[in-house]
Amino acid sequence: MNSYQNLVLQAFISVLKINFKNVGRAAEMIDQGHFVLQDSALKEDIDLHQEWEHCFSPGQVVDMSMIFQDNTRPGSVFACPGCGAESPRLGGGETVW
Repeated sequence: MNSYQNLVLQAFISVLKINFKNVGRAAEMIDQGHFVLQDSALKEDIDLHQEWEHCFSPGQVVDMSMIFQDNTRPGSVFACPGCGAESPRLGGGETVW
């Protein structure tokens, strides 16, 4: 990654942190890299270390997920750290609150 790409990435991360500053620990998690972006149509992760033109395109829909360490047993219930909503743990998958 060259210095220009690094600058663009840092600016993008800063914008994400600002937009999520009032959402629990989201800004801290973004700063630590505990998130993933995915192209909604292709269901492929976006590698932010690539050139910007390879990451995003006009009209593209992007999904963002936060990554939480899972210390629960499969089948147990756990709660969103932001709103407290509970969700059953379905073993190794994604949880949507």
